[in-house]
Amino acid sequence: MSLIAATSKTAIELEDAYGAHNYHPLPVVISRGEGVHVWDPEGKRYYDFLSAYSAVNQGHCHPHIVKALTEQASRLCLSSRAFYNDRLGAAERFITEFFGYEMMLPMNTGAEAVETAIKLARKWGHIHKGLNDDGYVIGVEGNFHGRTMGIISMSTDPDCRNGFGPFIPNITAVNPDTGAKIRYNHAEDLEAVLKAHGDKVAGFLVEPIQGEAGIKVPEPGYLKRCYDLCKQYNVLFICDEIQTGIARTGTLLAIEHEQIRPDIVILGKALSGGVYPVSAVLSSREVMLSIKPGEHGSTYGGNPLACAVAVAALEVVRDEKLTERAQSLGERFREALRKIDSPLIKDVRGRGLLNAIEVNPVAGKTAWDLCLLLRDRGLLAKPTHDTIIRLAPPLTITAEQLDECTDIIVKAVADYSNGMRILNHAALVVCGGLLASANAETFTEDLLVKPLQDGRVLLHFEFSAQRAAPTTNETMYHYHLFPRQIGEISRRYDVDELHLSFTQGGWRESKWGSPPVNSQGIGAEVRARIKGGDAIQSESQWKGLTNALSGVFCASLNFIDTTNTATPQLTFADTDAATTTSGMLRHGYLPRENVCTENLTPWIKQLPCQSKSGLGLLLNPYRLYNADFHSMGLSLSFAKGTKGKRVQQYKQRLSVVADPSALGLGDSWTLAELVDRQLGTACPAAARSTVRVIRPSSGLKLTPKPASSSRLAGRGVSVFDLHKQPNVDIAFEFAPQENNGVWPTEKPLISAHRYVTGHGGSNGGVEATLTNRGDKPANVTYLDVLPWYLRVYSHTLDIQTQAADGSWTLLRPTSMAFTPAIDRERPSSMELTLVLPASSRTTLRYSFDKGFLKYTEHPPDANRGFNIGPAIVSYQHDTTGADLPLHCAIEQALSGPSECTVRAYTELFLASLPTPDFSMPYNVITFTCTILALFFGRIFNLLTRDFAVLKPVEA
Repeated sequence: MSLIAATSKTAIELEDAYGAHNYHPLPVVISRGEGVHVWDPEGKRYYDFLSAYSAVNQGHCHPHIVKALTEQASRLCLSSRAFYNDRLGAAERFITEFFGYEMMLPMNTGAEAVETAIKLARKWGHIHKGLNDDGYVIGVEGNFHGRTMGIISMSTDPDCRNGFGPFIPNITAVNPDTGAKIRYNHAEDLEAVLKAHGDKVAGFLVEPIQGEAGIKVPEPGYLKRCYDLCKQYNVLFICDEIQTGIARTGTLLAIEHEQIRPDIVILGKALSGGVYPVSAVLSSREVMLSIKPGEHGSTYGGNPLACAVAVAALEVVRDEKLTERAQSLGERFREALRKIDSPLIKDVRGRGLLNAIEVNPVAGKTAWDLCLLLRDRGLLAKPTHDTIIRLAPPLTITAEQLDECTDIIVKAVADYSNGMRILNHAALVVCGGLLASANAETFTEDLLVKPLQDGRVLLHFEFSAQRAAPTTNETMYHYHLFPRQIGEISRRYDVDELHLSFTQGGWRESKWGSPPVNSQGIGAEVRARIKGGDAIQSESQWKGLTNALSGVFCASLNFIDTTNTATPQLTFADTDAATTTSGMLRHGYLPRENVCTENLTPWIKQLPCQSKSGLGLLLNPYRLYNADFHSMGLSLSFAKGTKGKRVQQYKQRLSVVADPSALGLGDSWTLAELVDRQLGTACPAAARSTVRVIRPSSGLKLTPKPASSSRLAGRGVSVFDLHKQPNVDIAFEFAPQENNGVWPTEKPLISAHRYVTGHGGSNGGVEATLTNRGDKPANVTYLDVLPWYLRVYSHTLDIQTQAADGSWTLLRPTSMAFTPAIDRERPSSMELTLVLPASSRTTLRYSFDKGFLKYTEHPPDANRGFNIGPAIVSYQHDTTGADLPLHCAIEQALSGPSECTVRAYTELFLASLPTPDFSMPYNVITFTCTILALFFGRIFNLLTRDFAVLKPVEA
């Protein structure tokens, strides 16, 4: 059996079948390399413009380095550090003198070297700053130093962190006081941390150019300012030169552009020329000798083979003057790239021969697609963050070869641009055809931005797709802009109406007014109307639906079963899905369901352009989940379209309340700064793509000028049209004296609050308060679903209302639907229809007995209590008044006139139940062991003690 794949197809298939899927390689197989070129198994030659992430600065298989490797391999490969070897000391002297440092600690990989530097800094901090285990090593946002546990504790990349916690404390890139990220290229962020915690910070770790983040070159003076701050607060300045060092940027170390000598330098990659894993940490004697024998090491670290290779690799850099070559060719390369006249190229940046082009993704095409075009023309490069392509050829490339590669890039960009024009035209034709056809599918995307009273900002995204209701197998199975995944699930489980929402953080109506969505309860909520069938079939379909949604959105929706599912009869009777005459409505709620990027990522996948273009570009999870309120949801329903035809509507909504001050933004900021993402072009499939800013009466200046203006909820709205204004970045400038209080509080017409009453383990009660602020009576429905172990008694219901003059009267519901609970089978459900008097405060009270759970039915945190979902108050709001709730105003502005149904969600509450003392067995064991030790320990002591007479010793 051959151990070398004969073809590219075989190599890829073998890796997919037998290797872990922890990388996403470009689909090309490399079987041989020499200098600046590599070849695939079929013999096609490519220019290598990744250089193994700058590990092969000296070119592939450099003969001088390979010779050193083979000669040493025939003598001695490994001795371990248990003994001295004849290569290590000489190599350490050569390397330290080469870079101008006193001592070196050898390791194998870059990540190991970073971990070594972190350990060195902490150990130094213990010895020289008197730190205990509370010392910090801090970094910056967007860093990439590797993927070990210590390093990802400092990372801000969710792909590196999600699912790997808990992380190592005090290794961080966030301000310990505010939780705000320490931004790269913002020395003031580092200064703020050091002012507050400088006495506890051991080291500051930074890349002189951020490579994985997209070749981000800092402004002149940034690194020098950080270095000076470190000196001021006695903090070690640690420079990660693994990718940027060893001639790559036109100096031996990239930090030399700022004329700085770091306290610790981390080297790797090109230290071996890509021939053998070698890394090293360089520092002073004071720092390096902080670590004593036995406290750190590696079996392979400093092995003879590595020493021979490292010395030879640095000799190549010196003898072939690769530093000077990188400097001159880098300037030549960037100048040529900046001459490319294409709207595709957003930016060209870099230093030396470490460069990047940033592209404007359109029509769902990204930098990945441009890399495929480059591959087809014989040049290999790899994208990062979907929009950035790193261009880092071996430093041995000649000027003629570099010019040839520049020509390849120019032609690939032209191919890409031509393809985009075709795709854009096709998309517009498709959209136009869909609009005109009987089975039309349309898509719109809108963002509403509203400054709030307390200085926070509401961002409300709304994506809407519509198509003719499928009537035949042909139309039922065809999807264009409509998400196939949701369509197939609704068809499979006979769903006519579906609503799903994930919410975290409470909506503060006293400061933020009416919410932009009709779901503010914390946790996950699912509501569906299932067509036809009996109750048993409907229950089976409901279970299948929640299981399917659980798989799509990576949530615990499969825990919705008969014990927490209600079948409301009054509350949701006014839904738009009432175009069907039959069907059972089911409603389930999971209070305190965790909401995270694992829900957001599949939600984004349902969009036609996902996060590649249009408003989806702004869906940055870093910022969307660092918010005071977050509600993400979707709805699927049928409605009457034009000419009375039935249409299927699908909407995705995302509402976020962000705090600019928590992000270090003052009274002036841009939309890109708020979400840390830049808008590009509109999604080509979108018939409408707008950003709408609700303006205060005064005190806000917007730049640039909007495409148009309109009105929303009695306020002026500036409308920015992405079809007419691509790549727009809206700047917000608030007048300082008006920044607090630019919005009067717009409290909802009806407010609802609910509390648990009673003490002890046997019974309790619920008290709910409904406030009608209007000058007219209000018809509302009240729904409360309580789990089976809170046994509600309907005869205890007491409703009293307090008028504006303070008098109390008994209030009777106009209708009531009560379903008692069945132990371990279904919850209790109480629905009431009430007429709340004008300017009144109504209180509902009812009692329950607490059930007794089995030992195995208690959750792990049973002593904390049981989360109980919110009650829901629903009513119809007058659409003719000026006080239209925000979500209704948005609906009418984006979709046209419609009814205004408002649902107010109460708070969750914790119910305490009789809970066994789960710690009792441990107490018994501890007590028994103590008794045995006290009694038998004395006997054992007497039996084993030897008594001897000692004679006094004469002086």
